[in-house]
Amino acid sequence: MVKAAQAKKHVLAEKPFASVSDLKTMVHACQENGVHFMDNTMWIHHDRTKKIKNDHLENGFILNRVSNNFSFFNENAKDIRYNTSMIDTTVLTI
Repeated sequence: MVKAAQAKKHVLAEKPFASVSDLKTMVHACQENGVHFMDNTMWIHHDRTKKIKNDHLENGFILNRVSNNFSFFNENAKDIRYNTSMIDTTVLTI
């Protein structure tokens, strides 16, 4: 992501971050290169999102906006995306 920012490309982070330190590095690279940093968080009402916001604030970053849109069409009940035991959170609340 740092290389993308250095190439003057806006950054959309799709996965959770390894650490606050990594997040700081990415955000600073975006700030230094005049590009936007966007966290693609799908769970705006989840505790994870509250943690992201608090981590941003505690480390001097302002979280301006959280928005999301996620959908997929799949009738295969055995699809991995339906297996809630594989991750600690899921978009599915079946």
